[in-house]
Amino acid sequence: MPSRMHARVSTLFLVFSFVGLILVAILANSVPTAQNSISQRKPLVGAAFSLICVLGILAGIFPSKCSGMFHFRPAKKWKLREEPPEIRKETQAFQGHHPDCGNFGAHVFRVGSRTLCAGCVGLILGAVLSLLGTMGYLFLQLAPELDCSMVFWAGFIGISCGLLQYHLFNWGISMVHLSVNTFFVCGVFLLLVGVDVITQNLTLDLYVIALSTLWLYTRILLSQQDHRRICTVCSVEECEFCGGKGGDDGRYLRRIP
Repeated sequence: MPSRMHARVSTLFLVFSFVGLILVAILANSVPTAQNSISQRKPLVGAAFSLICVLGILAGIFPSKCSGMFHFRPAKKWKLREEPPEIRKETQAFQGHHPDCGNFGAHVFRVGSRTLCAGCVGLILGAVLSLLGTMGYLFLQLAPELDCSMVFWAGFIGISCGLLQYHLFNWGISMVHLSVNTFFVCGVFLLLVGVDVITQNLTLDLYVIALSTLWLYTRILLSQQDHRRICTVCSVEECEFCGGKGGDDGRYLRRIP
């Protein structure tokens, strides 16, 4: 997808995401608390949200399996066109689903000899914490005294920060990237708990869970757009990550038959 078209699509999804988020805030503060709520509401909501968390954890652990759908795909099935040795340029290696390129330093960090994706690790941490919270609140029904309004707005802020991270927190620091993504996923859980406590409405709970998939997909599109931005200003012309020149023309690469 050309960069301009991808930017328009990601912006459109960002608008849809915030419209959905604002609509949740309006409904949570206008829908009356259900008087005869379904007795199995919490286990049903917990099961649905737990499935989202588990799928998110798997996607974070095996990012290369999902990179073909959501990210630039490492070109393992591509090779350089045959060109004279004197004009052949050096190509990029990969660390996980990011190129071993200094331009992506804010997206990765090292633990020993391993290079990890800050975004994926943040999403995994957030999903694990949310899964633990789901087990406690929605399954075991451990209900400490909660300020439901504070929980709700903490979740609202967490989701907003996650969606706007490439506009507000693109500081070139991997730990900031990791923290914002962790807060983003935890924010979905906090928002869900806040909505459940305030309304005790199964339909609204499931609406939040459905929106969580939109928010996650939007975050992935924005991440992909940021990758394209980085590649656009990259000086490496023959790169297996984007195909050269920001990934739009792919003129340096061809598919192996």
